[in-house]
Amino acid sequence: MKQFFLSLIFMSIINFSCTSRNNNHMDLFNETAAISSVDSFPKIILKWKVLTSSINKKNATMSTLYGNDWAFNYSKQNQGSFYPVGARIALVTWLQQADKHWFGANIPGKIKTIEIIAFENKAGKRVETYLKYEGQPLIASKTDAAFNIKRINFILNQRIALRV
Repeated sequence: MKQFFLSLIFMSIINFSCTSRNNNHMDLFNETAAISSVDSFPKIILKWKVLTSSINKKNATMSTLYGNDWAFNYSKQNQGSFYPVGARIALVTWLQQADKHWFGANIPGKIKTIEIIAFENKAGKRVETYLKYEGQPLIASKTDAAFNIKRINFILNQRIALRV
């Protein structure tokens, strides 16, 4: 009889814990990290492939480097920074936020910056064009040549994580 009551109590606890859960699965989507429809950068990067990702604990940010098909195919066989003409890469950086579903974990929060590098042919030379988007909503920022060179070098020196 004692075993029966213990089993009944245990089943009641299980039933209560299962039924008290929030059945709204919408809270599983991270809307904070999403790119909004009012942001003004080229949204084609959302279809690109992930090349690598990183976390900067000091700045409490996390980044993902994306590339178009030309950049992705180049990076599968090369670990250098000499992407071919036509390649495009984009470094998306988010502020970190605590994950409410996993104690101690961090997930992307608001987008801090999106930096895009395009590899183009101008007058027979391969050149890199740098664009930076930031703010809420994301809008193009004006940057000087020295800053652009520094950021291009930083982004191109990211170690590619995938070699398929």
